Amino acid sequence: MFVTKLKIPSIVATLATTQIFSGAIQIIFKGSIYHLPPSFTYLGFNAKILIFIPLSVLIMLVITIISLIFMKYSRFSKKLYAIGNNPNGARLAGINVDATIIITYIIAVALFGIAATIIATLSQRVTTTMGTGLEMTFIAAVVLGGTSTSGGTGKILGSIIATIILSIISPAINYMGINPDWSDAIMGSIILASVIISAFKFIKK
Repeated sequence: MFVTKLKIPSIVATLATTQIFSGAIQIIFKGSIYHLPPSFTYLGFNAKILIFIPLSVLIMLVITIISLIFMKYSRFSKKLYAIGNNPNGARLAGINVDATIIITYIIAVALFGIAATIIATLSQRVTTTMGTGLEMTFIAAVVLGGTSTSGGTGKILGSIIATIILSIISPAINYMGINPDWSDAIMGSIILASVIISAFKFIKK
């Protein structure tokens, strides 16, 4: 609603509400939730497919396949690309831009909820700061995967491949004996390089 009705830039609205929710969680829970029941942590610790493949990987594959089919064949995805390319043009073409954006955020929230639940099951406790700092990783994966920061361009598969690449960076840095603090700098450099490349492509068009 902030983005569609008050015309607040999406990144500003996202970061602002993130801070609000993070603060509210810390006030409500005052720390961490300990002694999670095995029925909750089962997904992160014991749920396996074919003995050694985590069930969370299967969940990721199922969501990925559904997303690929959805983005390729649904009319809704065509509206998304149209809005990303030219919101005013999409509105003139008869697309309800505000409703489409709101539904998109709802879908995103549902997917974030699934991801957050999986992350929470990987520990014996849930902290109020769990997931803090992952924002830049998300942005890096999406941008590196080919999604344009100006909108209208992007592929699910590209984001998946970029996520796999980025997940290797930290272990690779540790393996090479480099200071782990460099991982954030490398991540930022990847984002910057990806945005610059995307900008050059846009200029050439």
